[in-house]
Amino acid sequence: MSLQTVERAIFRARRAHRTVARRRRSRHAALRRHAETVVATLRAAEKELDGTNPNRALEALAGLLLRIAGSSAASRTGVLLPDSLTGPYEHIRVRDFELLRTAGVVLMVLAAAAAVVVLDVPDIAAVTIIMGVGVLSALALFGVAWTKMLALFELMKSG
Repeated sequence: MSLQTVERAIFRARRAHRTVARRRRSRHAALRRHAETVVATLRAAEKELDGTNPNRALEALAGLLLRIAGSSAASRTGVLLPDSLTGPYEHIRVRDFELLRTAGVVLMVLAAAAAVVVLDVPDIAAVTIIMGVGVLSALALFGVAWTKMLALFELMKSG
């Protein structure tokens, strides 16, 4: 598992655990801010792997991941890591752009569909072009995690 996958899970934890009602925007904002500081702490620990003592940095990173896993398993999304560890990174802003990337894939597919209609492309070629654009845009925007968009392609295929 890569740290990028862990980061995504941290950003999704507040929605996945469903411990806060959707209408509680202030609480969601606080949880999102905490997730940002946790991810910033992990990224700082990851940078230490390239330093002079990578074994010690790996132990520290593993300890952070274990603490996060324990807190997440207990549904404590607001305290994935204690403030004593995240405090130095509170000023760092980290964002989750997954929703924006998903929207980018959808827009590219819709643009391809519109182009196919305007150019009056035959049906079989049209499907190939649209799905090709979808896969290529997913590869461009999601990298190795492009397979997450397969469910979206299935939805579009059935529609």
